[in-house]
Amino acid sequence: MRSWLRLATLDEKSLARTARTHADRLVFDLACIGPQEPSRSRNECAAFLRLSQGLRRYVVVHDFASGECEDDLAAIFAEGPDGIILAGAQNGAEIQRLDVLLSTLEAVNDVPLGRTRIVARCDTAAGILGAASYRAKSERLEAVGWSPVALANEIGATDTYAADGRLIAPLQQAQGLIQLAAAAAGVAALAADEGLVDAEVFSPRCREARAVGFAGMMTSDPARVAIINQVFG
Repeated sequence: MRSWLRLATLDEKSLARTARTHADRLVFDLACIGPQEPSRSRNECAAFLRLSQGLRRYVVVHDFASGECEDDLAAIFAEGPDGIILAGAQNGAEIQRLDVLLSTLEAVNDVPLGRTRIVARCDTAAGILGAASYRAKSERLEAVGWSPVALANEIGATDTYAADGRLIAPLQQAQGLIQLAAAAAGVAALAADEGLVDAEVFSPRCREARAVGFAGMMTSDPARVAIINQVFG
C-alpha cells in the first residue's frame, strides 16, 4: 500500500524497469487519455495487465459523467486487474454503482466475488466535499485518494505548491478532508506527488504526509518509489 507507480503508456522495456522499482502497486491511467484514442489506450492497458501478472495491478478509469467508465471496464476486465481507481469520484452512490458493475464483471469472467478492490480518487471540489459519504458503501473500497493538480485547475489556482514546497491553502484544506473521509470510511488515505517538481522537497513532503496519517503515495516517477517505500514503510 506504500508506493503506487502510475503509468500512462505501455512500453515493455519501461514496464520491466518499472517492475524492478519494487512499487507496491502498478497503476495504468486510462483517465488521462484523451477521448480521441480510447481503443488504443484500452488495448495498451489490457496488454499492461497481461505483461504484469504477478504484480499488484490497478487501473484508473474515467469518471461516470464522461460516459467512458463502463466501456473502460468492459475492455480491460478480462485481464484481471486487482483494483479499479475511479477518477473524478463524486460520492458514495458512485462507489455503490461501481461495486455493482464489478460484481457483474466478476461473475461473467469467473472471478471470485469481491476480489476486485476500489480506490476513490477525488479530482473536483464536489468530489472532495462528497467524500464523507463513502462510509459503508462498499466492502471493496480500500483507499481514498485525490488529485492536487486537477483540483487546482478546477478552482482556478495558478500553482499547486507554494515556494516552500507546501500545498497552497485551499489544497491543504482538501487534503485534510480526504484524510477525514478515509478515516470515517475505515480505509487508507492516499497522497499524490502531482505537481511536485522539486526533488529536494520530495522527502520532506513524504514525511509530512506520513506524519499526518496518509498510508502511501502515488507517483509517476520510478526514482521516487524507493523514497516512498522508506518513508511509509
